[in-house]
Amino acid sequence: MRHDRSAAQAGGEGTSVLETTTASFVELRDLLFSVVYNLLGTVSDTEDVLQDTWLAWASSGREEVVNARAYLLRIAVNQALSRLRSARRRRARCTPRPAPTSPSARPAAEGRNARVS
Repeated sequence: MRHDRSAAQAGGEGTSVLETTTASFVELRDLLFSVVYNLLGTVSDTEDVLQDTWLAWASSGREEVVNARAYLLRIAVNQALSRLRSARRRRARCTPRPAPTSPSARPAAEGRNARVS
């Protein structure tokens, strides 16, 4: 751990900002994981969303973020909801619709039922 601190000091301001950013994310990762997993239900999708969340967090203007917890939760939930919407659209496109029955087939079936009764 001491090595990381000395590397941060040697690297200057940019490294300490990255360190702070990483520490904020790691501190909240378990919470983010549980929220996203409850939305998506799979570990692999949850990990993908957390990776996207990290990328968004690392590239954001964190100096404008007042509450890191709320910001990270919002990013993660939005990413998860977006993934759910796109999965629903893919399923809707891939699910075949039942073939409509022809109008001539209905009366024949009704006629058979009428005779049996």
